[in-house]
Amino acid sequence: RRNDDFLHVREAYVSLGRSDQSQLHVGRQELAYGDDRLIGRRNWHSVDPVWDAARLVLRHGDYRFDIFSMAFREVEEDRVDRLVQGNRLHGFYGQIGSWIPGGQVEPYVLYSSRPRVNGVQDRGPDSGSYTAGLRVAGSATDWLNYDFEFTGQRGHARGIELRGWASAESLSFGRDSLPLRTRLRVLHDYASG
Repeated sequence: RRNDDFLHVREAYVSLGRSDQSQLHVGRQELAYGDDRLIGRRNWHSVDPVWDAARLVLRHGDYRFDIFSMAFREVEEDRVDRLVQGNRLHGFYGQIGSWIPGGQVEPYVLYSSRPRVNGVQDRGPDSGSYTAGLRVAGSATDWLNYDFEFTGQRGHARGIELRGWASAESLSFGRDSLPLRTRLRVLHDYASG
């Protein structure tokens, strides 16, 4: 199978509300959470995943809270993308900018109704997984940026109990005013499996 698509609709949604207050977005849309680690584009694949979603965005000052429900669509070559039955992701993602000077705290909770195990989607009646986590990111000084994320997951899929955790940490040193916008970035990622 080729990794391309004859006709691929990336975004087609309706928004109600004001961008500086609260909005409701309904339709096909790109979502990015957790610096694209949690939900986002796949830069290693020629065709990104497609989601049909309803997303409510609530804003107040330095606070933003997204509540969403998404359905996954399988990208198919030479025909309309197919809805994958039962593959749903529901969640809450917050962004709080007033707790840490120069940074923000991002708590989240997700529920997947049909998780994947070893690349195979579960279709069992008791399948499902909960993921909860916290991301803290920002600028400590003009020279130092940080990004720390910790995630835990529990649930069941294909008769297997899911229990795992992951972390992703990065420190970035440098400034955009240096020649060639020089930066040194140190990364560490870990997942329990």
